[in-house]
Amino acid sequence: MTGEDDPSVAASGKKLEKSLLQEGERDDCELGTGTEEGEMGIYTPPPKCLDDEQCPGCHRVCEASAWCAAFGRIGLDPLPFGLQRHQIMVIALVFSVLGQIFLVAGICAFSKDNDTVVNTAWAIGTGKSGHSGSVYVGLTRVATRVHGKLSGTDISDVNCDDLDDACKSCVNAVEGIQVTAIMGVITQVPQILTDIQRSTVRGDRNCQKFMGVATGIFGCLSTLAALGTFRDSCWRLQTEYYDMEPGPGFILTAVATILKTIDVVCHLILPTPRISRNQALVDEDGGLSRGSSKGL
Repeated sequence: MTGEDDPSVAASGKKLEKSLLQEGERDDCELGTGTEEGEMGIYTPPPKCLDDEQCPGCHRVCEASAWCAAFGRIGLDPLPFGLQRHQIMVIALVFSVLGQIFLVAGICAFSKDNDTVVNTAWAIGTGKSGHSGSVYVGLTRVATRVHGKLSGTDISDVNCDDLDDACKSCVNAVEGIQVTAIMGVITQVPQILTDIQRSTVRGDRNCQKFMGVATGIFGCLSTLAALGTFRDSCWRLQTEYYDMEPGPGFILTAVATILKTIDVVCHLILPTPRISRNQALVDEDGGLSRGSSKGL
């Protein structure tokens, strides 16, 4: 009879798992991170790909591996200012939702309506001496106001032949930033869902912590890089006709991107529950993993 078929080994594994769960709830209570019964927060069932019964391979690699447990242990004990788990994640959630509002406002610059382009422009140019009026650069359209009259032209129809190289550079920059603006809104959704996921002990997982940190850092750096390129190619260029400056769409997107750092910090300082960090000690079939005596 193998160790996997031995009822005594299976019973030992279940006993260990129950003990770790109780220890995890007790430690999380001491950490101010909540308990399974009566805890605050919004419980969301963990993804099925992390379930040890439905997807054991993925669970073993993405949740119960040693490096996942090590990453889950990262955090502060106790949490600062007496905060609890759900309070930390509510802070992250508030800034994530606020960031999403800013990002949605930024992509309103895709509008074909000239007034909307003016209000959400990513770059604004004020005419220099001899050139009256203002120009508002949206994501698909450029609006101009001359002597109080507002008109607009699609980006693809802008003729830069009679203008300087700054015009061509800015038009190319707009075409390059369009994907970044859309992806910013799309990727903000899983960030919000991860904040909700980690607000309870039952819903928290090592993988969710890693995704919250990794996607936040990657999204922040990649978007800031794209915004920097747009800045250097559009409103920072010296042009003969206009004094360029950042528009509200650009500013709101930049602020939303910086707010991602708050979300990353919240995920970093909050360790996963003890049962999640010790899950590698328990085989999916109830037996003990190798090295299971360590850390007990």
